[in-house]
Amino acid sequence: MELFTFIIFRLLMEVQSYKSPTVKVSPDVIRESSSVKISCETPADVTVNQCYFYINREAKNIKVSSSCELDLSGAEVLGWAAVKSPENTTFSPS
Repeated sequence: MELFTFIIFRLLMEVQSYKSPTVKVSPDVIRESSSVKISCETPADVTVNQCYFYINREAKNIKVSSSCELDLSGAEVLGWAAVKSPENTTFSPS
């Protein structure tokens, strides 16, 4: 039982030590006429082959990027998020 507890503890410590990626969106305010850059930055010690972007915590309408960057128009982003200005939306990495 003690060995099992130790293994579980080590697994939890390993999972908790991973750093989350950071999503950056520029500009801060998106208009239909804006040029929008969305990027996912990972810790330096993490190798990533591609990134999956989705909006409003819904894993649908996923956009995939091997460079972990998306360059979109404001109209594309607003359409992707299914919102009309001036609503707020949240970008998430996966």
